Amino acid sequence: DIILLDFNLPDATGAEILEDIRRFSEAPIIVVTGNEALQIAIDSLKEGANDFLVKSPKNISMLHKVVKQNLEKYKCKNKEKGE
Repeated sequence: DIILLDFNLPDATGAEILEDIRRFSEAPIIVVTGNEALQIAIDSLKEGANDFLVKSPKNISMLHKVVKQNLEKYKCKNKEKGE
């Protein structure tokens, strides 16, 4: 499993949703947003996101690679834990 989380949501911020998800899941979370503010990326990673992508044609074309890398890291982490 992997979670793609848009940072700008109508009912809550991505940071709030990220916090809620981390209470019950260790699945990789990739935050995706149209906002290029570096602080949002830093805060998202500190709060438990595994990766961060700004929406742009170039970055979105990299999404497949980013998803694959994060899934591989997650699988290795779980294998080490014996899960």
